[in-house]
Amino acid sequence: MTDCILWGNTAPTGHEIVLRSTANPSTLTIRYSDVQGGADEAYVESGCTLDVDGSNIDEDPLFVDADNDDFHLQPLSPCVDAGDQASDYSNEPLPNGCRTNMGAYGNTLEATPSPGDVDGDLNIDIDDLVLVYDTLGNGVYDPALDIDGDGVVTFADLRIVHRHMCPSEQYVGGVSTLWMLDYIVPTDPTVEGLDPYEDQSQMDNDGDGRTNHEEYIAGTDPTDASSLFGITEIDFMATLYLDSVSVSWSAVPDKNYCLYYSDTLGEGADWIPAGGYYEVINGIATQVLDVDGDNKMRFFKVKVW
Repeated sequence: MTDCILWGNTAPTGHEIVLRSTANPSTLTIRYSDVQGGADEAYVESGCTLDVDGSNIDEDPLFVDADNDDFHLQPLSPCVDAGDQASDYSNEPLPNGCRTNMGAYGNTLEATPSPGDVDGDLNIDIDDLVLVYDTLGNGVYDPALDIDGDGVVTFADLRIVHRHMCPSEQYVGGVSTLWMLDYIVPTDPTVEGLDPYEDQSQMDNDGDGRTNHEEYIAGTDPTDASSLFGITEIDFMATLYLDSVSVSWSAVPDKNYCLYYSDTLGEGADWIPAGGYYEVINGIATQVLDVDGDNKMRFFKVKVW
């Protein structure tokens, strides 16, 4: 089952999904669908298999009028442009985000168009993204840019536009065009800002030795050479009973890190996750590891995502 919506049904057990065991036990695979309660609310008898993954959601589909059997989607429904990227969407009216809607009307002429076409050209693209971005904070209210209708143009409207752009416009060279907007005007005025209309993923605008794609992954500023991800300090600490090493690296909010260590370098190196926890203070993450004091050589690296 793909690109479907199971919502608002009732049953003695398993309001949306029931798998019963008979002579031929049931198996159901669900992908890119909106299922109320998710797998936790399904009734699955012994011997049956329910296969779900992270492509599914459990959010109010925002039907137009379910009480009167109108199961069209409202424009801000989470099911708009949420179907399988491999599914056909060519029958949906423009703009359609280059992706089918979940539900009965996905890939049909009755599909709900994607929100975010603020310039009215039936295409949600970088032009629309820039129009909304340029309005943020200028004190001028344009109802055409207030996509969520809350009376103010905010980053929430910007995110809606970006979500409903075709994938080729959402990411250029693996870099989010939404992220690039923040660096059109460079932090360092002596370097060139980013251009979301171009693939600049392999450029190094600030000359710090990291490509813009690497800076995007790390969450650092691609227009400021001092904003750099890397290990900043390694301290060995020896006591009477225990030896340890403290490894510190630059860190930014909303990123995850994993410290690895190895006793050798090169292609054959066995990089082992350090485990444990790190603490972030004033933009510096620090993790302390117990080590063998007799082992005089150890190498470290940090993964960010």
